[in-house]
Amino acid sequence: MRNKSYRYTFSSEPLFTIPLFSADLSLDNESILDYCTNLWDRDPGRDVSNSGGWQSNDIPVLPEELERLFVDIHTFAEECCEELEISPVKVYNMWVNINQHKDFNWPHDHSDSALAGVYYVKTPNNCGDIAFEHPVEDKMTIMPSVEGRLYIFPAWLRHRVNPNMSREERVSISFNLDH
Repeated sequence: MRNKSYRYTFSSEPLFTIPLFSADLSLDNESILDYCTNLWDRDPGRDVSNSGGWQSNDIPVLPEELERLFVDIHTFAEECCEELEISPVKVYNMWVNINQHKDFNWPHDHSDSALAGVYYVKTPNNCGDIAFEHPVEDKMTIMPSVEGRLYIFPAWLRHRVNPNMSREERVSISFNLDH
């Protein structure tokens, strides 16, 4: 084996990184879950990226049950923006997702905003995790759906939600953040 002698200092730095921010929140998920299931009863919902399941229309007025979550999202988003060195963002829309047995969400992005996120309200075992696509390679990174967990990520990052194989509903609240 040849001995290598260098006249330079070797270094390596990541050129592009994709941040995924997460926080575990301590909220009253029972009241949030009650709000979500009551909304399910009165909102016909919409089909955007969901295959089966139910996605509410945008929540037009912030209900009392979501006020603390809303504040926590904004506080956490401020920290994310500082880390990313971008100007602060605010929630500009929010909706509820309820996926029953075998329901899932197709790969999609939220490219009309700066950041996107999801908060998990109810996550029974084997309820389907969120999977993020690598933007260049054919790889997926799976992140667990954990009750009380908040994720914030670049809105252009394609992701999907794997099928809910539980017999119980998975309930989450998704949102977009922009300047």
